[in-house]
Amino acid sequence: MMIELKNKNNLKKSFIKYVIPAVIAQWVYTLYAIVDGIFVARWVSENAFAAVGLSYPFVCLLFSFSLMLAVGTSAVASIYMGKKQTETASERFTQNTVFSCAVGIVISVLSLSFPEQIAFFLGGNDPEIHYHMCRYISNIAPFSVAFLLSYSFEILMKADGFPERSTIIVSMGVVLNIILDYLFVVVLGSETAGAAFATGLTQLVLSALYIIHFLRKKGNFHFCRFRFVLSEQIRIIRNGISSGIVEFTPGIMTFIFNRFILMYLSGDKVVTYSIADYASCLIILSCNGFSQGAQPLISYCHGSGDEGAKKYLYRMLMISSVTLCLISLGVIMLFGNGFVYLFIKDTSSELFIYSAKYFRVFQLNLLLAGFNIAVSGYYTAVERAFEAMTISLLRSFLLIAVGLFLLTALFGGDAMWWSVLFAELITALFTVFTVLRKRL
Repeated sequence: MMIELKNKNNLKKSFIKYVIPAVIAQWVYTLYAIVDGIFVARWVSENAFAAVGLSYPFVCLLFSFSLMLAVGTSAVASIYMGKKQTETASERFTQNTVFSCAVGIVISVLSLSFPEQIAFFLGGNDPEIHYHMCRYISNIAPFSVAFLLSYSFEILMKADGFPERSTIIVSMGVVLNIILDYLFVVVLGSETAGAAFATGLTQLVLSALYIIHFLRKKGNFHFCRFRFVLSEQIRIIRNGISSGIVEFTPGIMTFIFNRFILMYLSGDKVVTYSIADYASCLIILSCNGFSQGAQPLISYCHGSGDEGAKKYLYRMLMISSVTLCLISLGVIMLFGNGFVYLFIKDTSSELFIYSAKYFRVFQLNLLLAGFNIAVSGYYTAVERAFEAMTISLLRSFLLIAVGLFLLTALFGGDAMWWSVLFAELITALFTVFTVLRKRL
């Protein structure tokens, strides 16, 4: 760790130093999807926008694998650094990089082999929507390795003590993505294929920039000779799986919600969900950014046995996450129509009115989401993987699925928009139980 954690003042400065870049990074990665959606919605068609929304679980899958491996490696490597075993930390960093490449290659091969089947599985039954989904997936898939590496390196660069540099690189990425989206979608007219290619090419450029940084060996993490240790890889996955589930939450929710929308409502309501999901992602993943930023600090204190600093960092994580969610909810209730307008131009249309109403209902989950994510992030940092994974599983899709079945059966199709709040509420009860049963 590049800093000393000796007193509350240093802890607060370190928390801010690590958390702000992590949150900005989450915003940036969310903006990739939002930017694609805006360009496609305004310069292609609503069906093309629906196709991007239906394809979103595929992109989330890439980011979730990357986050799982990066957070797991960050936790394990930070613990080794806390024990002053820096060379072992670099070995695990190198092992994670090689493993990420292997996973990315497998995803690329499978996705390029079965794009039509993937599109049908994700709900692309309409011929025009299916066409756009196949083009989007086929142009994202070749960049799977770049997706896994860019996100992973961004997190590990922060854990290695370079959060500012990581933020600069990832911010350059969103600017590049906007430029390339404009070039391929608006100027060249490549539609959904162009939007996908622009995002993939951006990830490739970012990966190259991160690799250059680690090759210079300016921090503790660097590429080195290593022996692949299966038990350590399992440890990495075990520690990172809850964060991977959190990252995949939007993808799982998109898949489940789209199925219920097509069964109980109408196809155009996929647009409603996509808009609500974009806003929710921006906030939920910001909370995930708080957890990511605090995680290496908490893991370091855990590894060095500094219980006081560990608990202080946890309190800061909790306050930050809960406050962000509550403030964001207030802003959405007041100014939600403006966000909907980015995607639906006709403010008098039935779709706009419906989307503006249920966009707000959907965001009520923010009342409890910050609390659940903060506790799960802390559990990940101190290697309490079972509790972290259970919280993530409950709030991400298990209880959402239960809520969707139960609420639609009792109150009809429009009740599905309350299911996320239902999931967060039941998860919060479980989270409180774990905290009371076994002190943090």
